[in-house]
Amino acid sequence: MSAGPLRRLFAGLGMLALIPILALMASGAITPVDAAVRALSVAVAVVALGNVARLVLTGALRRVERRTAARAEQEEQVAVG
Repeated sequence: MSAGPLRRLFAGLGMLALIPILALMASGAITPVDAAVRALSVAVAVVALGNVARLVLTGALRRVERRTAARAEQEEQVAVG
């Protein structure tokens, strides 16, 4: 199963968001448990933002599709009538 471009984008951004946590853990500034908690919160935030973006994008595309269909129907009626 292939992931769509929006999911790949958010996955990449999520991986980039983990880099500061890795750096803090490598320097000894935070414990592995704290790093895990931070990584989990990043994962939850990325999934939530991805779902919101998907809903917004889907709604916008459906609205455009409906408007396009309505305009095509109007043009067809004008051409026939």
